[in-house]
Amino acid sequence: MFDGEDLSCFEFGKSVVISVYLYSCIAGPYATVESEKTEIKDYKFPLKLHCRKSISKYLELSKDEYFNCTKSGIDFYEKLFSTKYPFAKLDQVFIPDYNMGAMENVGCVIYRDEYIQRDELFS
Repeated sequence: MFDGEDLSCFEFGKSVVISVYLYSCIAGPYATVESEKTEIKDYKFPLKLHCRKSISKYLELSKDEYFNCTKSGIDFYEKLFSTKYPFAKLDQVFIPDYNMGAMENVGCVIYRDEYIQRDELFS
């Protein structure tokens, strides 16, 4: 408890050494869409998409496209560089009012949430 409110505390495991500009910490009441355990070659790791709850229905409708593109991209770069994806997960977060188009971080890609398709196709 802090100031009368319940809080959660998380302890993260030790990570690989990375440049500080590739680190991200994202907090908020996001809605999450998770793929089934994803298999790319013989390595399995979860893929997750996160966005504001108010637009989560659109993300849910597009999730297969996002997951398929992500899987294809990882597979392509694993083959190109003969190197497996080195992290235990990959989150993609759609953030309102993000000042850049996207940013790739270790295990997390951040996008402007206006990139989530919201048009008559989903009406």
